[in-house]
Amino acid sequence: RRKPASIRPRGEGVYVAEFTPQTEGPHRIDINWSDKPVRESPFNVQVLPSFEPQKVIVDGPGIRNGIPASLETSFRINTREAGLEQPDVSIKNPEGVLVSSKLIDNKDGTYKVIYKPNDVGRYIINVNYGGIPVLNSPFNVKVEPTGDPTKCHLSGSGTNSSVQVGEEYTITVDTHDAGPGAVTCRIRSTAGSDLDIDIVDNEDGTFNVYYTPHNPGNYVVKIKFGGQDVPGGDFIVT
Repeated sequence: RRKPASIRPRGEGVYVAEFTPQTEGPHRIDINWSDKPVRESPFNVQVLPSFEPQKVIVDGPGIRNGIPASLETSFRINTREAGLEQPDVSIKNPEGVLVSSKLIDNKDGTYKVIYKPNDVGRYIINVNYGGIPVLNSPFNVKVEPTGDPTKCHLSGSGTNSSVQVGEEYTITVDTHDAGPGAVTCRIRSTAGSDLDIDIVDNEDGTFNVYYTPHNPGNYVVKIKFGGQDVPGGDFIVT
């Protein structure tokens, strides 16, 4: 299909022709002067994609095996040689559930991805560029346990077996002797929905878990440190 070019004089018998290809692949350019082809016309050119996902480079600790569970990690996406598009990242935990991640544009052709793997096991990281998987994507990374959860101790109002609807409760996790790691927690109702919780690192070797039950019924509490179960950290409140 023919596409006309825009032609403008530049002076001294020189002309500039401009055109915008709409599709990638082979194109033929015909240049005529006084209705006759100029020397070597037609010209055959190959139009490349506006972006090349195979030229995206992904590196950093967040895509390597041996990531410590419960601790924040990151990796970098380098798109400098890949054309103008946007990266897209999705991360799934060993249960196939999407993990929250943060994509930061460094404004220099690179991006930083931050996420926190709470559970031990295999994580699947998909990195797309312009909707197409980049080289080596998806990344299959193994998250390892860290610290010693047997040295953790629980206390606070949130450990009581009986709780009141609408009241906030606190679970304090003492991790002084547990080594490197962080506390993670999930509180699930009998209906199968997860309760919104807040986990605060007090930066003194303890963590506070805050939760407020909004409906009557049983709630299953599971507390981990470094991706491993804390003794006494699997209980039911009503």
